[in-house]
Amino acid sequence: MSVCLTQPGCVSAMERRQITYETVQQEARGLAREPYRKPEAYLPEDIRNLDYDQYQHIQFRPDKALWLAEQLPFQAQFFHRGYLFTDPVMINEFTETHVQEIPYVEDFFRFGDLQLDELPRRGSGYAGWKLLSRINAPKYFDEVIVFLGASYFRSLGKDQVYGISARGLQIPFGPDEAEEFPAFTRFWLRKPDPASDSFLCYALLDSPSVSGAYRFRVTPGAPTRIEVEATLYPRRELPSIGLGGLTSMFYYGENTFPKANDFRPEVHDSDGLLLEYGPGDRRWRPLDVAAQERLSYFNGTGLTAFGLHQRDRDFDHYLDGESQYHRRPSVRVILDTGFDSGHVILREIPPDKDFFDNVVAGYFPNVPLVPGQAYRFKYRMEWGNFSPPEGMAVIRATRHGKDIHKEDIEIFHIEYQLPEGIAPAGLELKASASANARLERQWVDPASGQPLVRVYLQVAPVSSGPVELSAQLLVDGAPVSEQWLYQWSPSN
Repeated sequence: MSVCLTQPGCVSAMERRQITYETVQQEARGLAREPYRKPEAYLPEDIRNLDYDQYQHIQFRPDKALWLAEQLPFQAQFFHRGYLFTDPVMINEFTETHVQEIPYVEDFFRFGDLQLDELPRRGSGYAGWKLLSRINAPKYFDEVIVFLGASYFRSLGKDQVYGISARGLQIPFGPDEAEEFPAFTRFWLRKPDPASDSFLCYALLDSPSVSGAYRFRVTPGAPTRIEVEATLYPRRELPSIGLGGLTSMFYYGENTFPKANDFRPEVHDSDGLLLEYGPGDRRWRPLDVAAQERLSYFNGTGLTAFGLHQRDRDFDHYLDGESQYHRRPSVRVILDTGFDSGHVILREIPPDKDFFDNVVAGYFPNVPLVPGQAYRFKYRMEWGNFSPPEGMAVIRATRHGKDIHKEDIEIFHIEYQLPEGIAPAGLELKASASANARLERQWVDPASGQPLVRVYLQVAPVSSGPVELSAQLLVDGAPVSEQWLYQWSPSN
């Protein structure tokens, strides 16, 4: 087992010890019995106070990547502490029989033209780490997943660029509480075998309210699959927690009015929330922004998967060659263990800039967590670009605006992509509006022709508040499309 063969003095003592998921569970259980202690390790003030641009000068040296010298199918690189990422994260490597710490070594990094009076001490930890593999080309290692900051991580599929992020755990906050951000404080990275096509790691999570043990198995590809197992040990009663949490950016889309003063037609990492309740029952909620923060709740009974998706893959709809929004990943969270009863919450925050995440989604079990108990959850994440299911019409775009003849009427335009075998002429439309609005008229435009049809709704508000709308295509009374869900704020 070799970690730092090219760096004298960087190898910690190797311990003959077997590391398993049960090992990490025991550590998490022990932490929960004690008062919370924030991880600390000395960090010089000039590094702690770096701004974003200064922090970018500190780069890991690729020639120091873990497992590079052994030409294994995966490599790991590490992030220096500083800027927003000052808390120490301890990282270990393990095999079937041994484990050793990967201590902080300054020679792993280039510091550009930064003038630093002092560097961190050896063994003071990292800010996080990233995994690389030959996901895009046989001879080149590209990033697959990054763990950096609290319990955040992000991944991507083949030929994609980073966009949406995930969270290991969300703890909802009340009106008089600051949000709590549980953090991964320690990782164990399994040294890959020469023929490995997936990567295994464990993580220890901690916060004032809860500790936890996590197991991640990452399989790069199209899509990249991440199997997640979590065991949580509360320090206090938690009425609710969020799992499979996703964090994304929606600045504006084709459905946003008024738009920002920007030359780009659309700016977003994700454009909708997809809820999957089983074969033939899929519900699509386009993202949008309003003047006030919006919370939407979706029943979790029978839910098999949910996710934030980037469906629009047309470069001309973004016109941003640098940000490459058309290549951002969609994410599906496929539920397994611990999701028998609960709901999905979608939180949409008015955007400030196009580089701030303002959309949050997650699954929240109905059962509260109490101290002294262990709670186990399993789910799988897929990061990539997903084709529509066979035989089902899927939603491709949502637009709306005022009726030029009637100012109190809003016209909604929903674009469906039809599969083979469904003729536009035979389609029926089922639509509804909440009690504070009136559905004046609804129709399907078959003249659009295959493979697209357009649905139109004329809606008039009758009282204040957000209006909930839905629409679905039928043939002989049976659904043949996703159900379109939308929250419209007439006062926006």
